[in-house]
Amino acid sequence: MNKSLNSITFQEFMDMDYKMPEKPFTGVVIVPMQEPHDSGYRTMKFVLTHGDEIIGVVGGGCDVIHLNGIGGYGKLYGDELKTAIVSNMTKRTDWSIDCLWQSHCIRLFSSYACEIDDFIGSDFCIYATKPYRR
Repeated sequence: MNKSLNSITFQEFMDMDYKMPEKPFTGVVIVPMQEPHDSGYRTMKFVLTHGDEIIGVVGGGCDVIHLNGIGGYGKLYGDELKTAIVSNMTKRTDWSIDCLWQSHCIRLFSSYACEIDDFIGSDFCIYATKPYRR
């Protein structure tokens, strides 16, 4: 598809086939789905982007998105996470939000290269890893 993100319709976003990203991305378009989640909230599909380029399409069964992981601490676990919290040395990441004109979908974007978890279940975690460089 060679359209700008701003000109893609809601239905076109809904109809996109799922595909894991094969390179870094810097943005995510949130596409609310028609299916309810067990939680009672709507499920979401996530279109991963860099500028106007679509890098991947994931989700579909998720009802929550976590920016920079659960709690915003990135991909830290165990003692590494405890140390980051206690020392207040957690990494801060810039996120911007806008609303696409044609589809009315929300787009989140960052100046950081982003990645996602290998497994995408009810919760969708997106991690800002490092400043994006071409």
